[in-house]
Amino acid sequence: QNNPSGFITTTATVTGYDLVKSNSAHYPDETYPVLQFQASDGRTITVRSQSQINHAHDRLGTRYQVAYSTTDPVSARPVTSDGPIAGSVFLFFIGLFPLSIGGIWLMHLLRHQALP
Repeated sequence: QNNPSGFITTTATVTGYDLVKSNSAHYPDETYPVLQFQASDGRTITVRSQSQINHAHDRLGTRYQVAYSTTDPVSARPVTSDGPIAGSVFLFFIGLFPLSIGGIWLMHLLRHQALP
């Protein structure tokens, strides 16, 4: 199915995992799901997801909608809100928490500031 951005969307399945070893003792190894899908020309494309596994949705057999370019299908990206992209949305809202605490603290200081 073509979309306005010039990419084609299709369904990919998690068929395995790719472990990327860290070169540093300070960072853990990362595991990425391997996605497989049928391109519009009939080829079977296998790619490593750009997002690492961080929740149960990435189990073997999990299916995602992916968008890919016919000229570079290996750059396919998940497009569903319940897949790896959901982690970014979660982190955005977690990032709002410190901002709200700072706002509350500032309001408290302004209310209790002594008037000259």
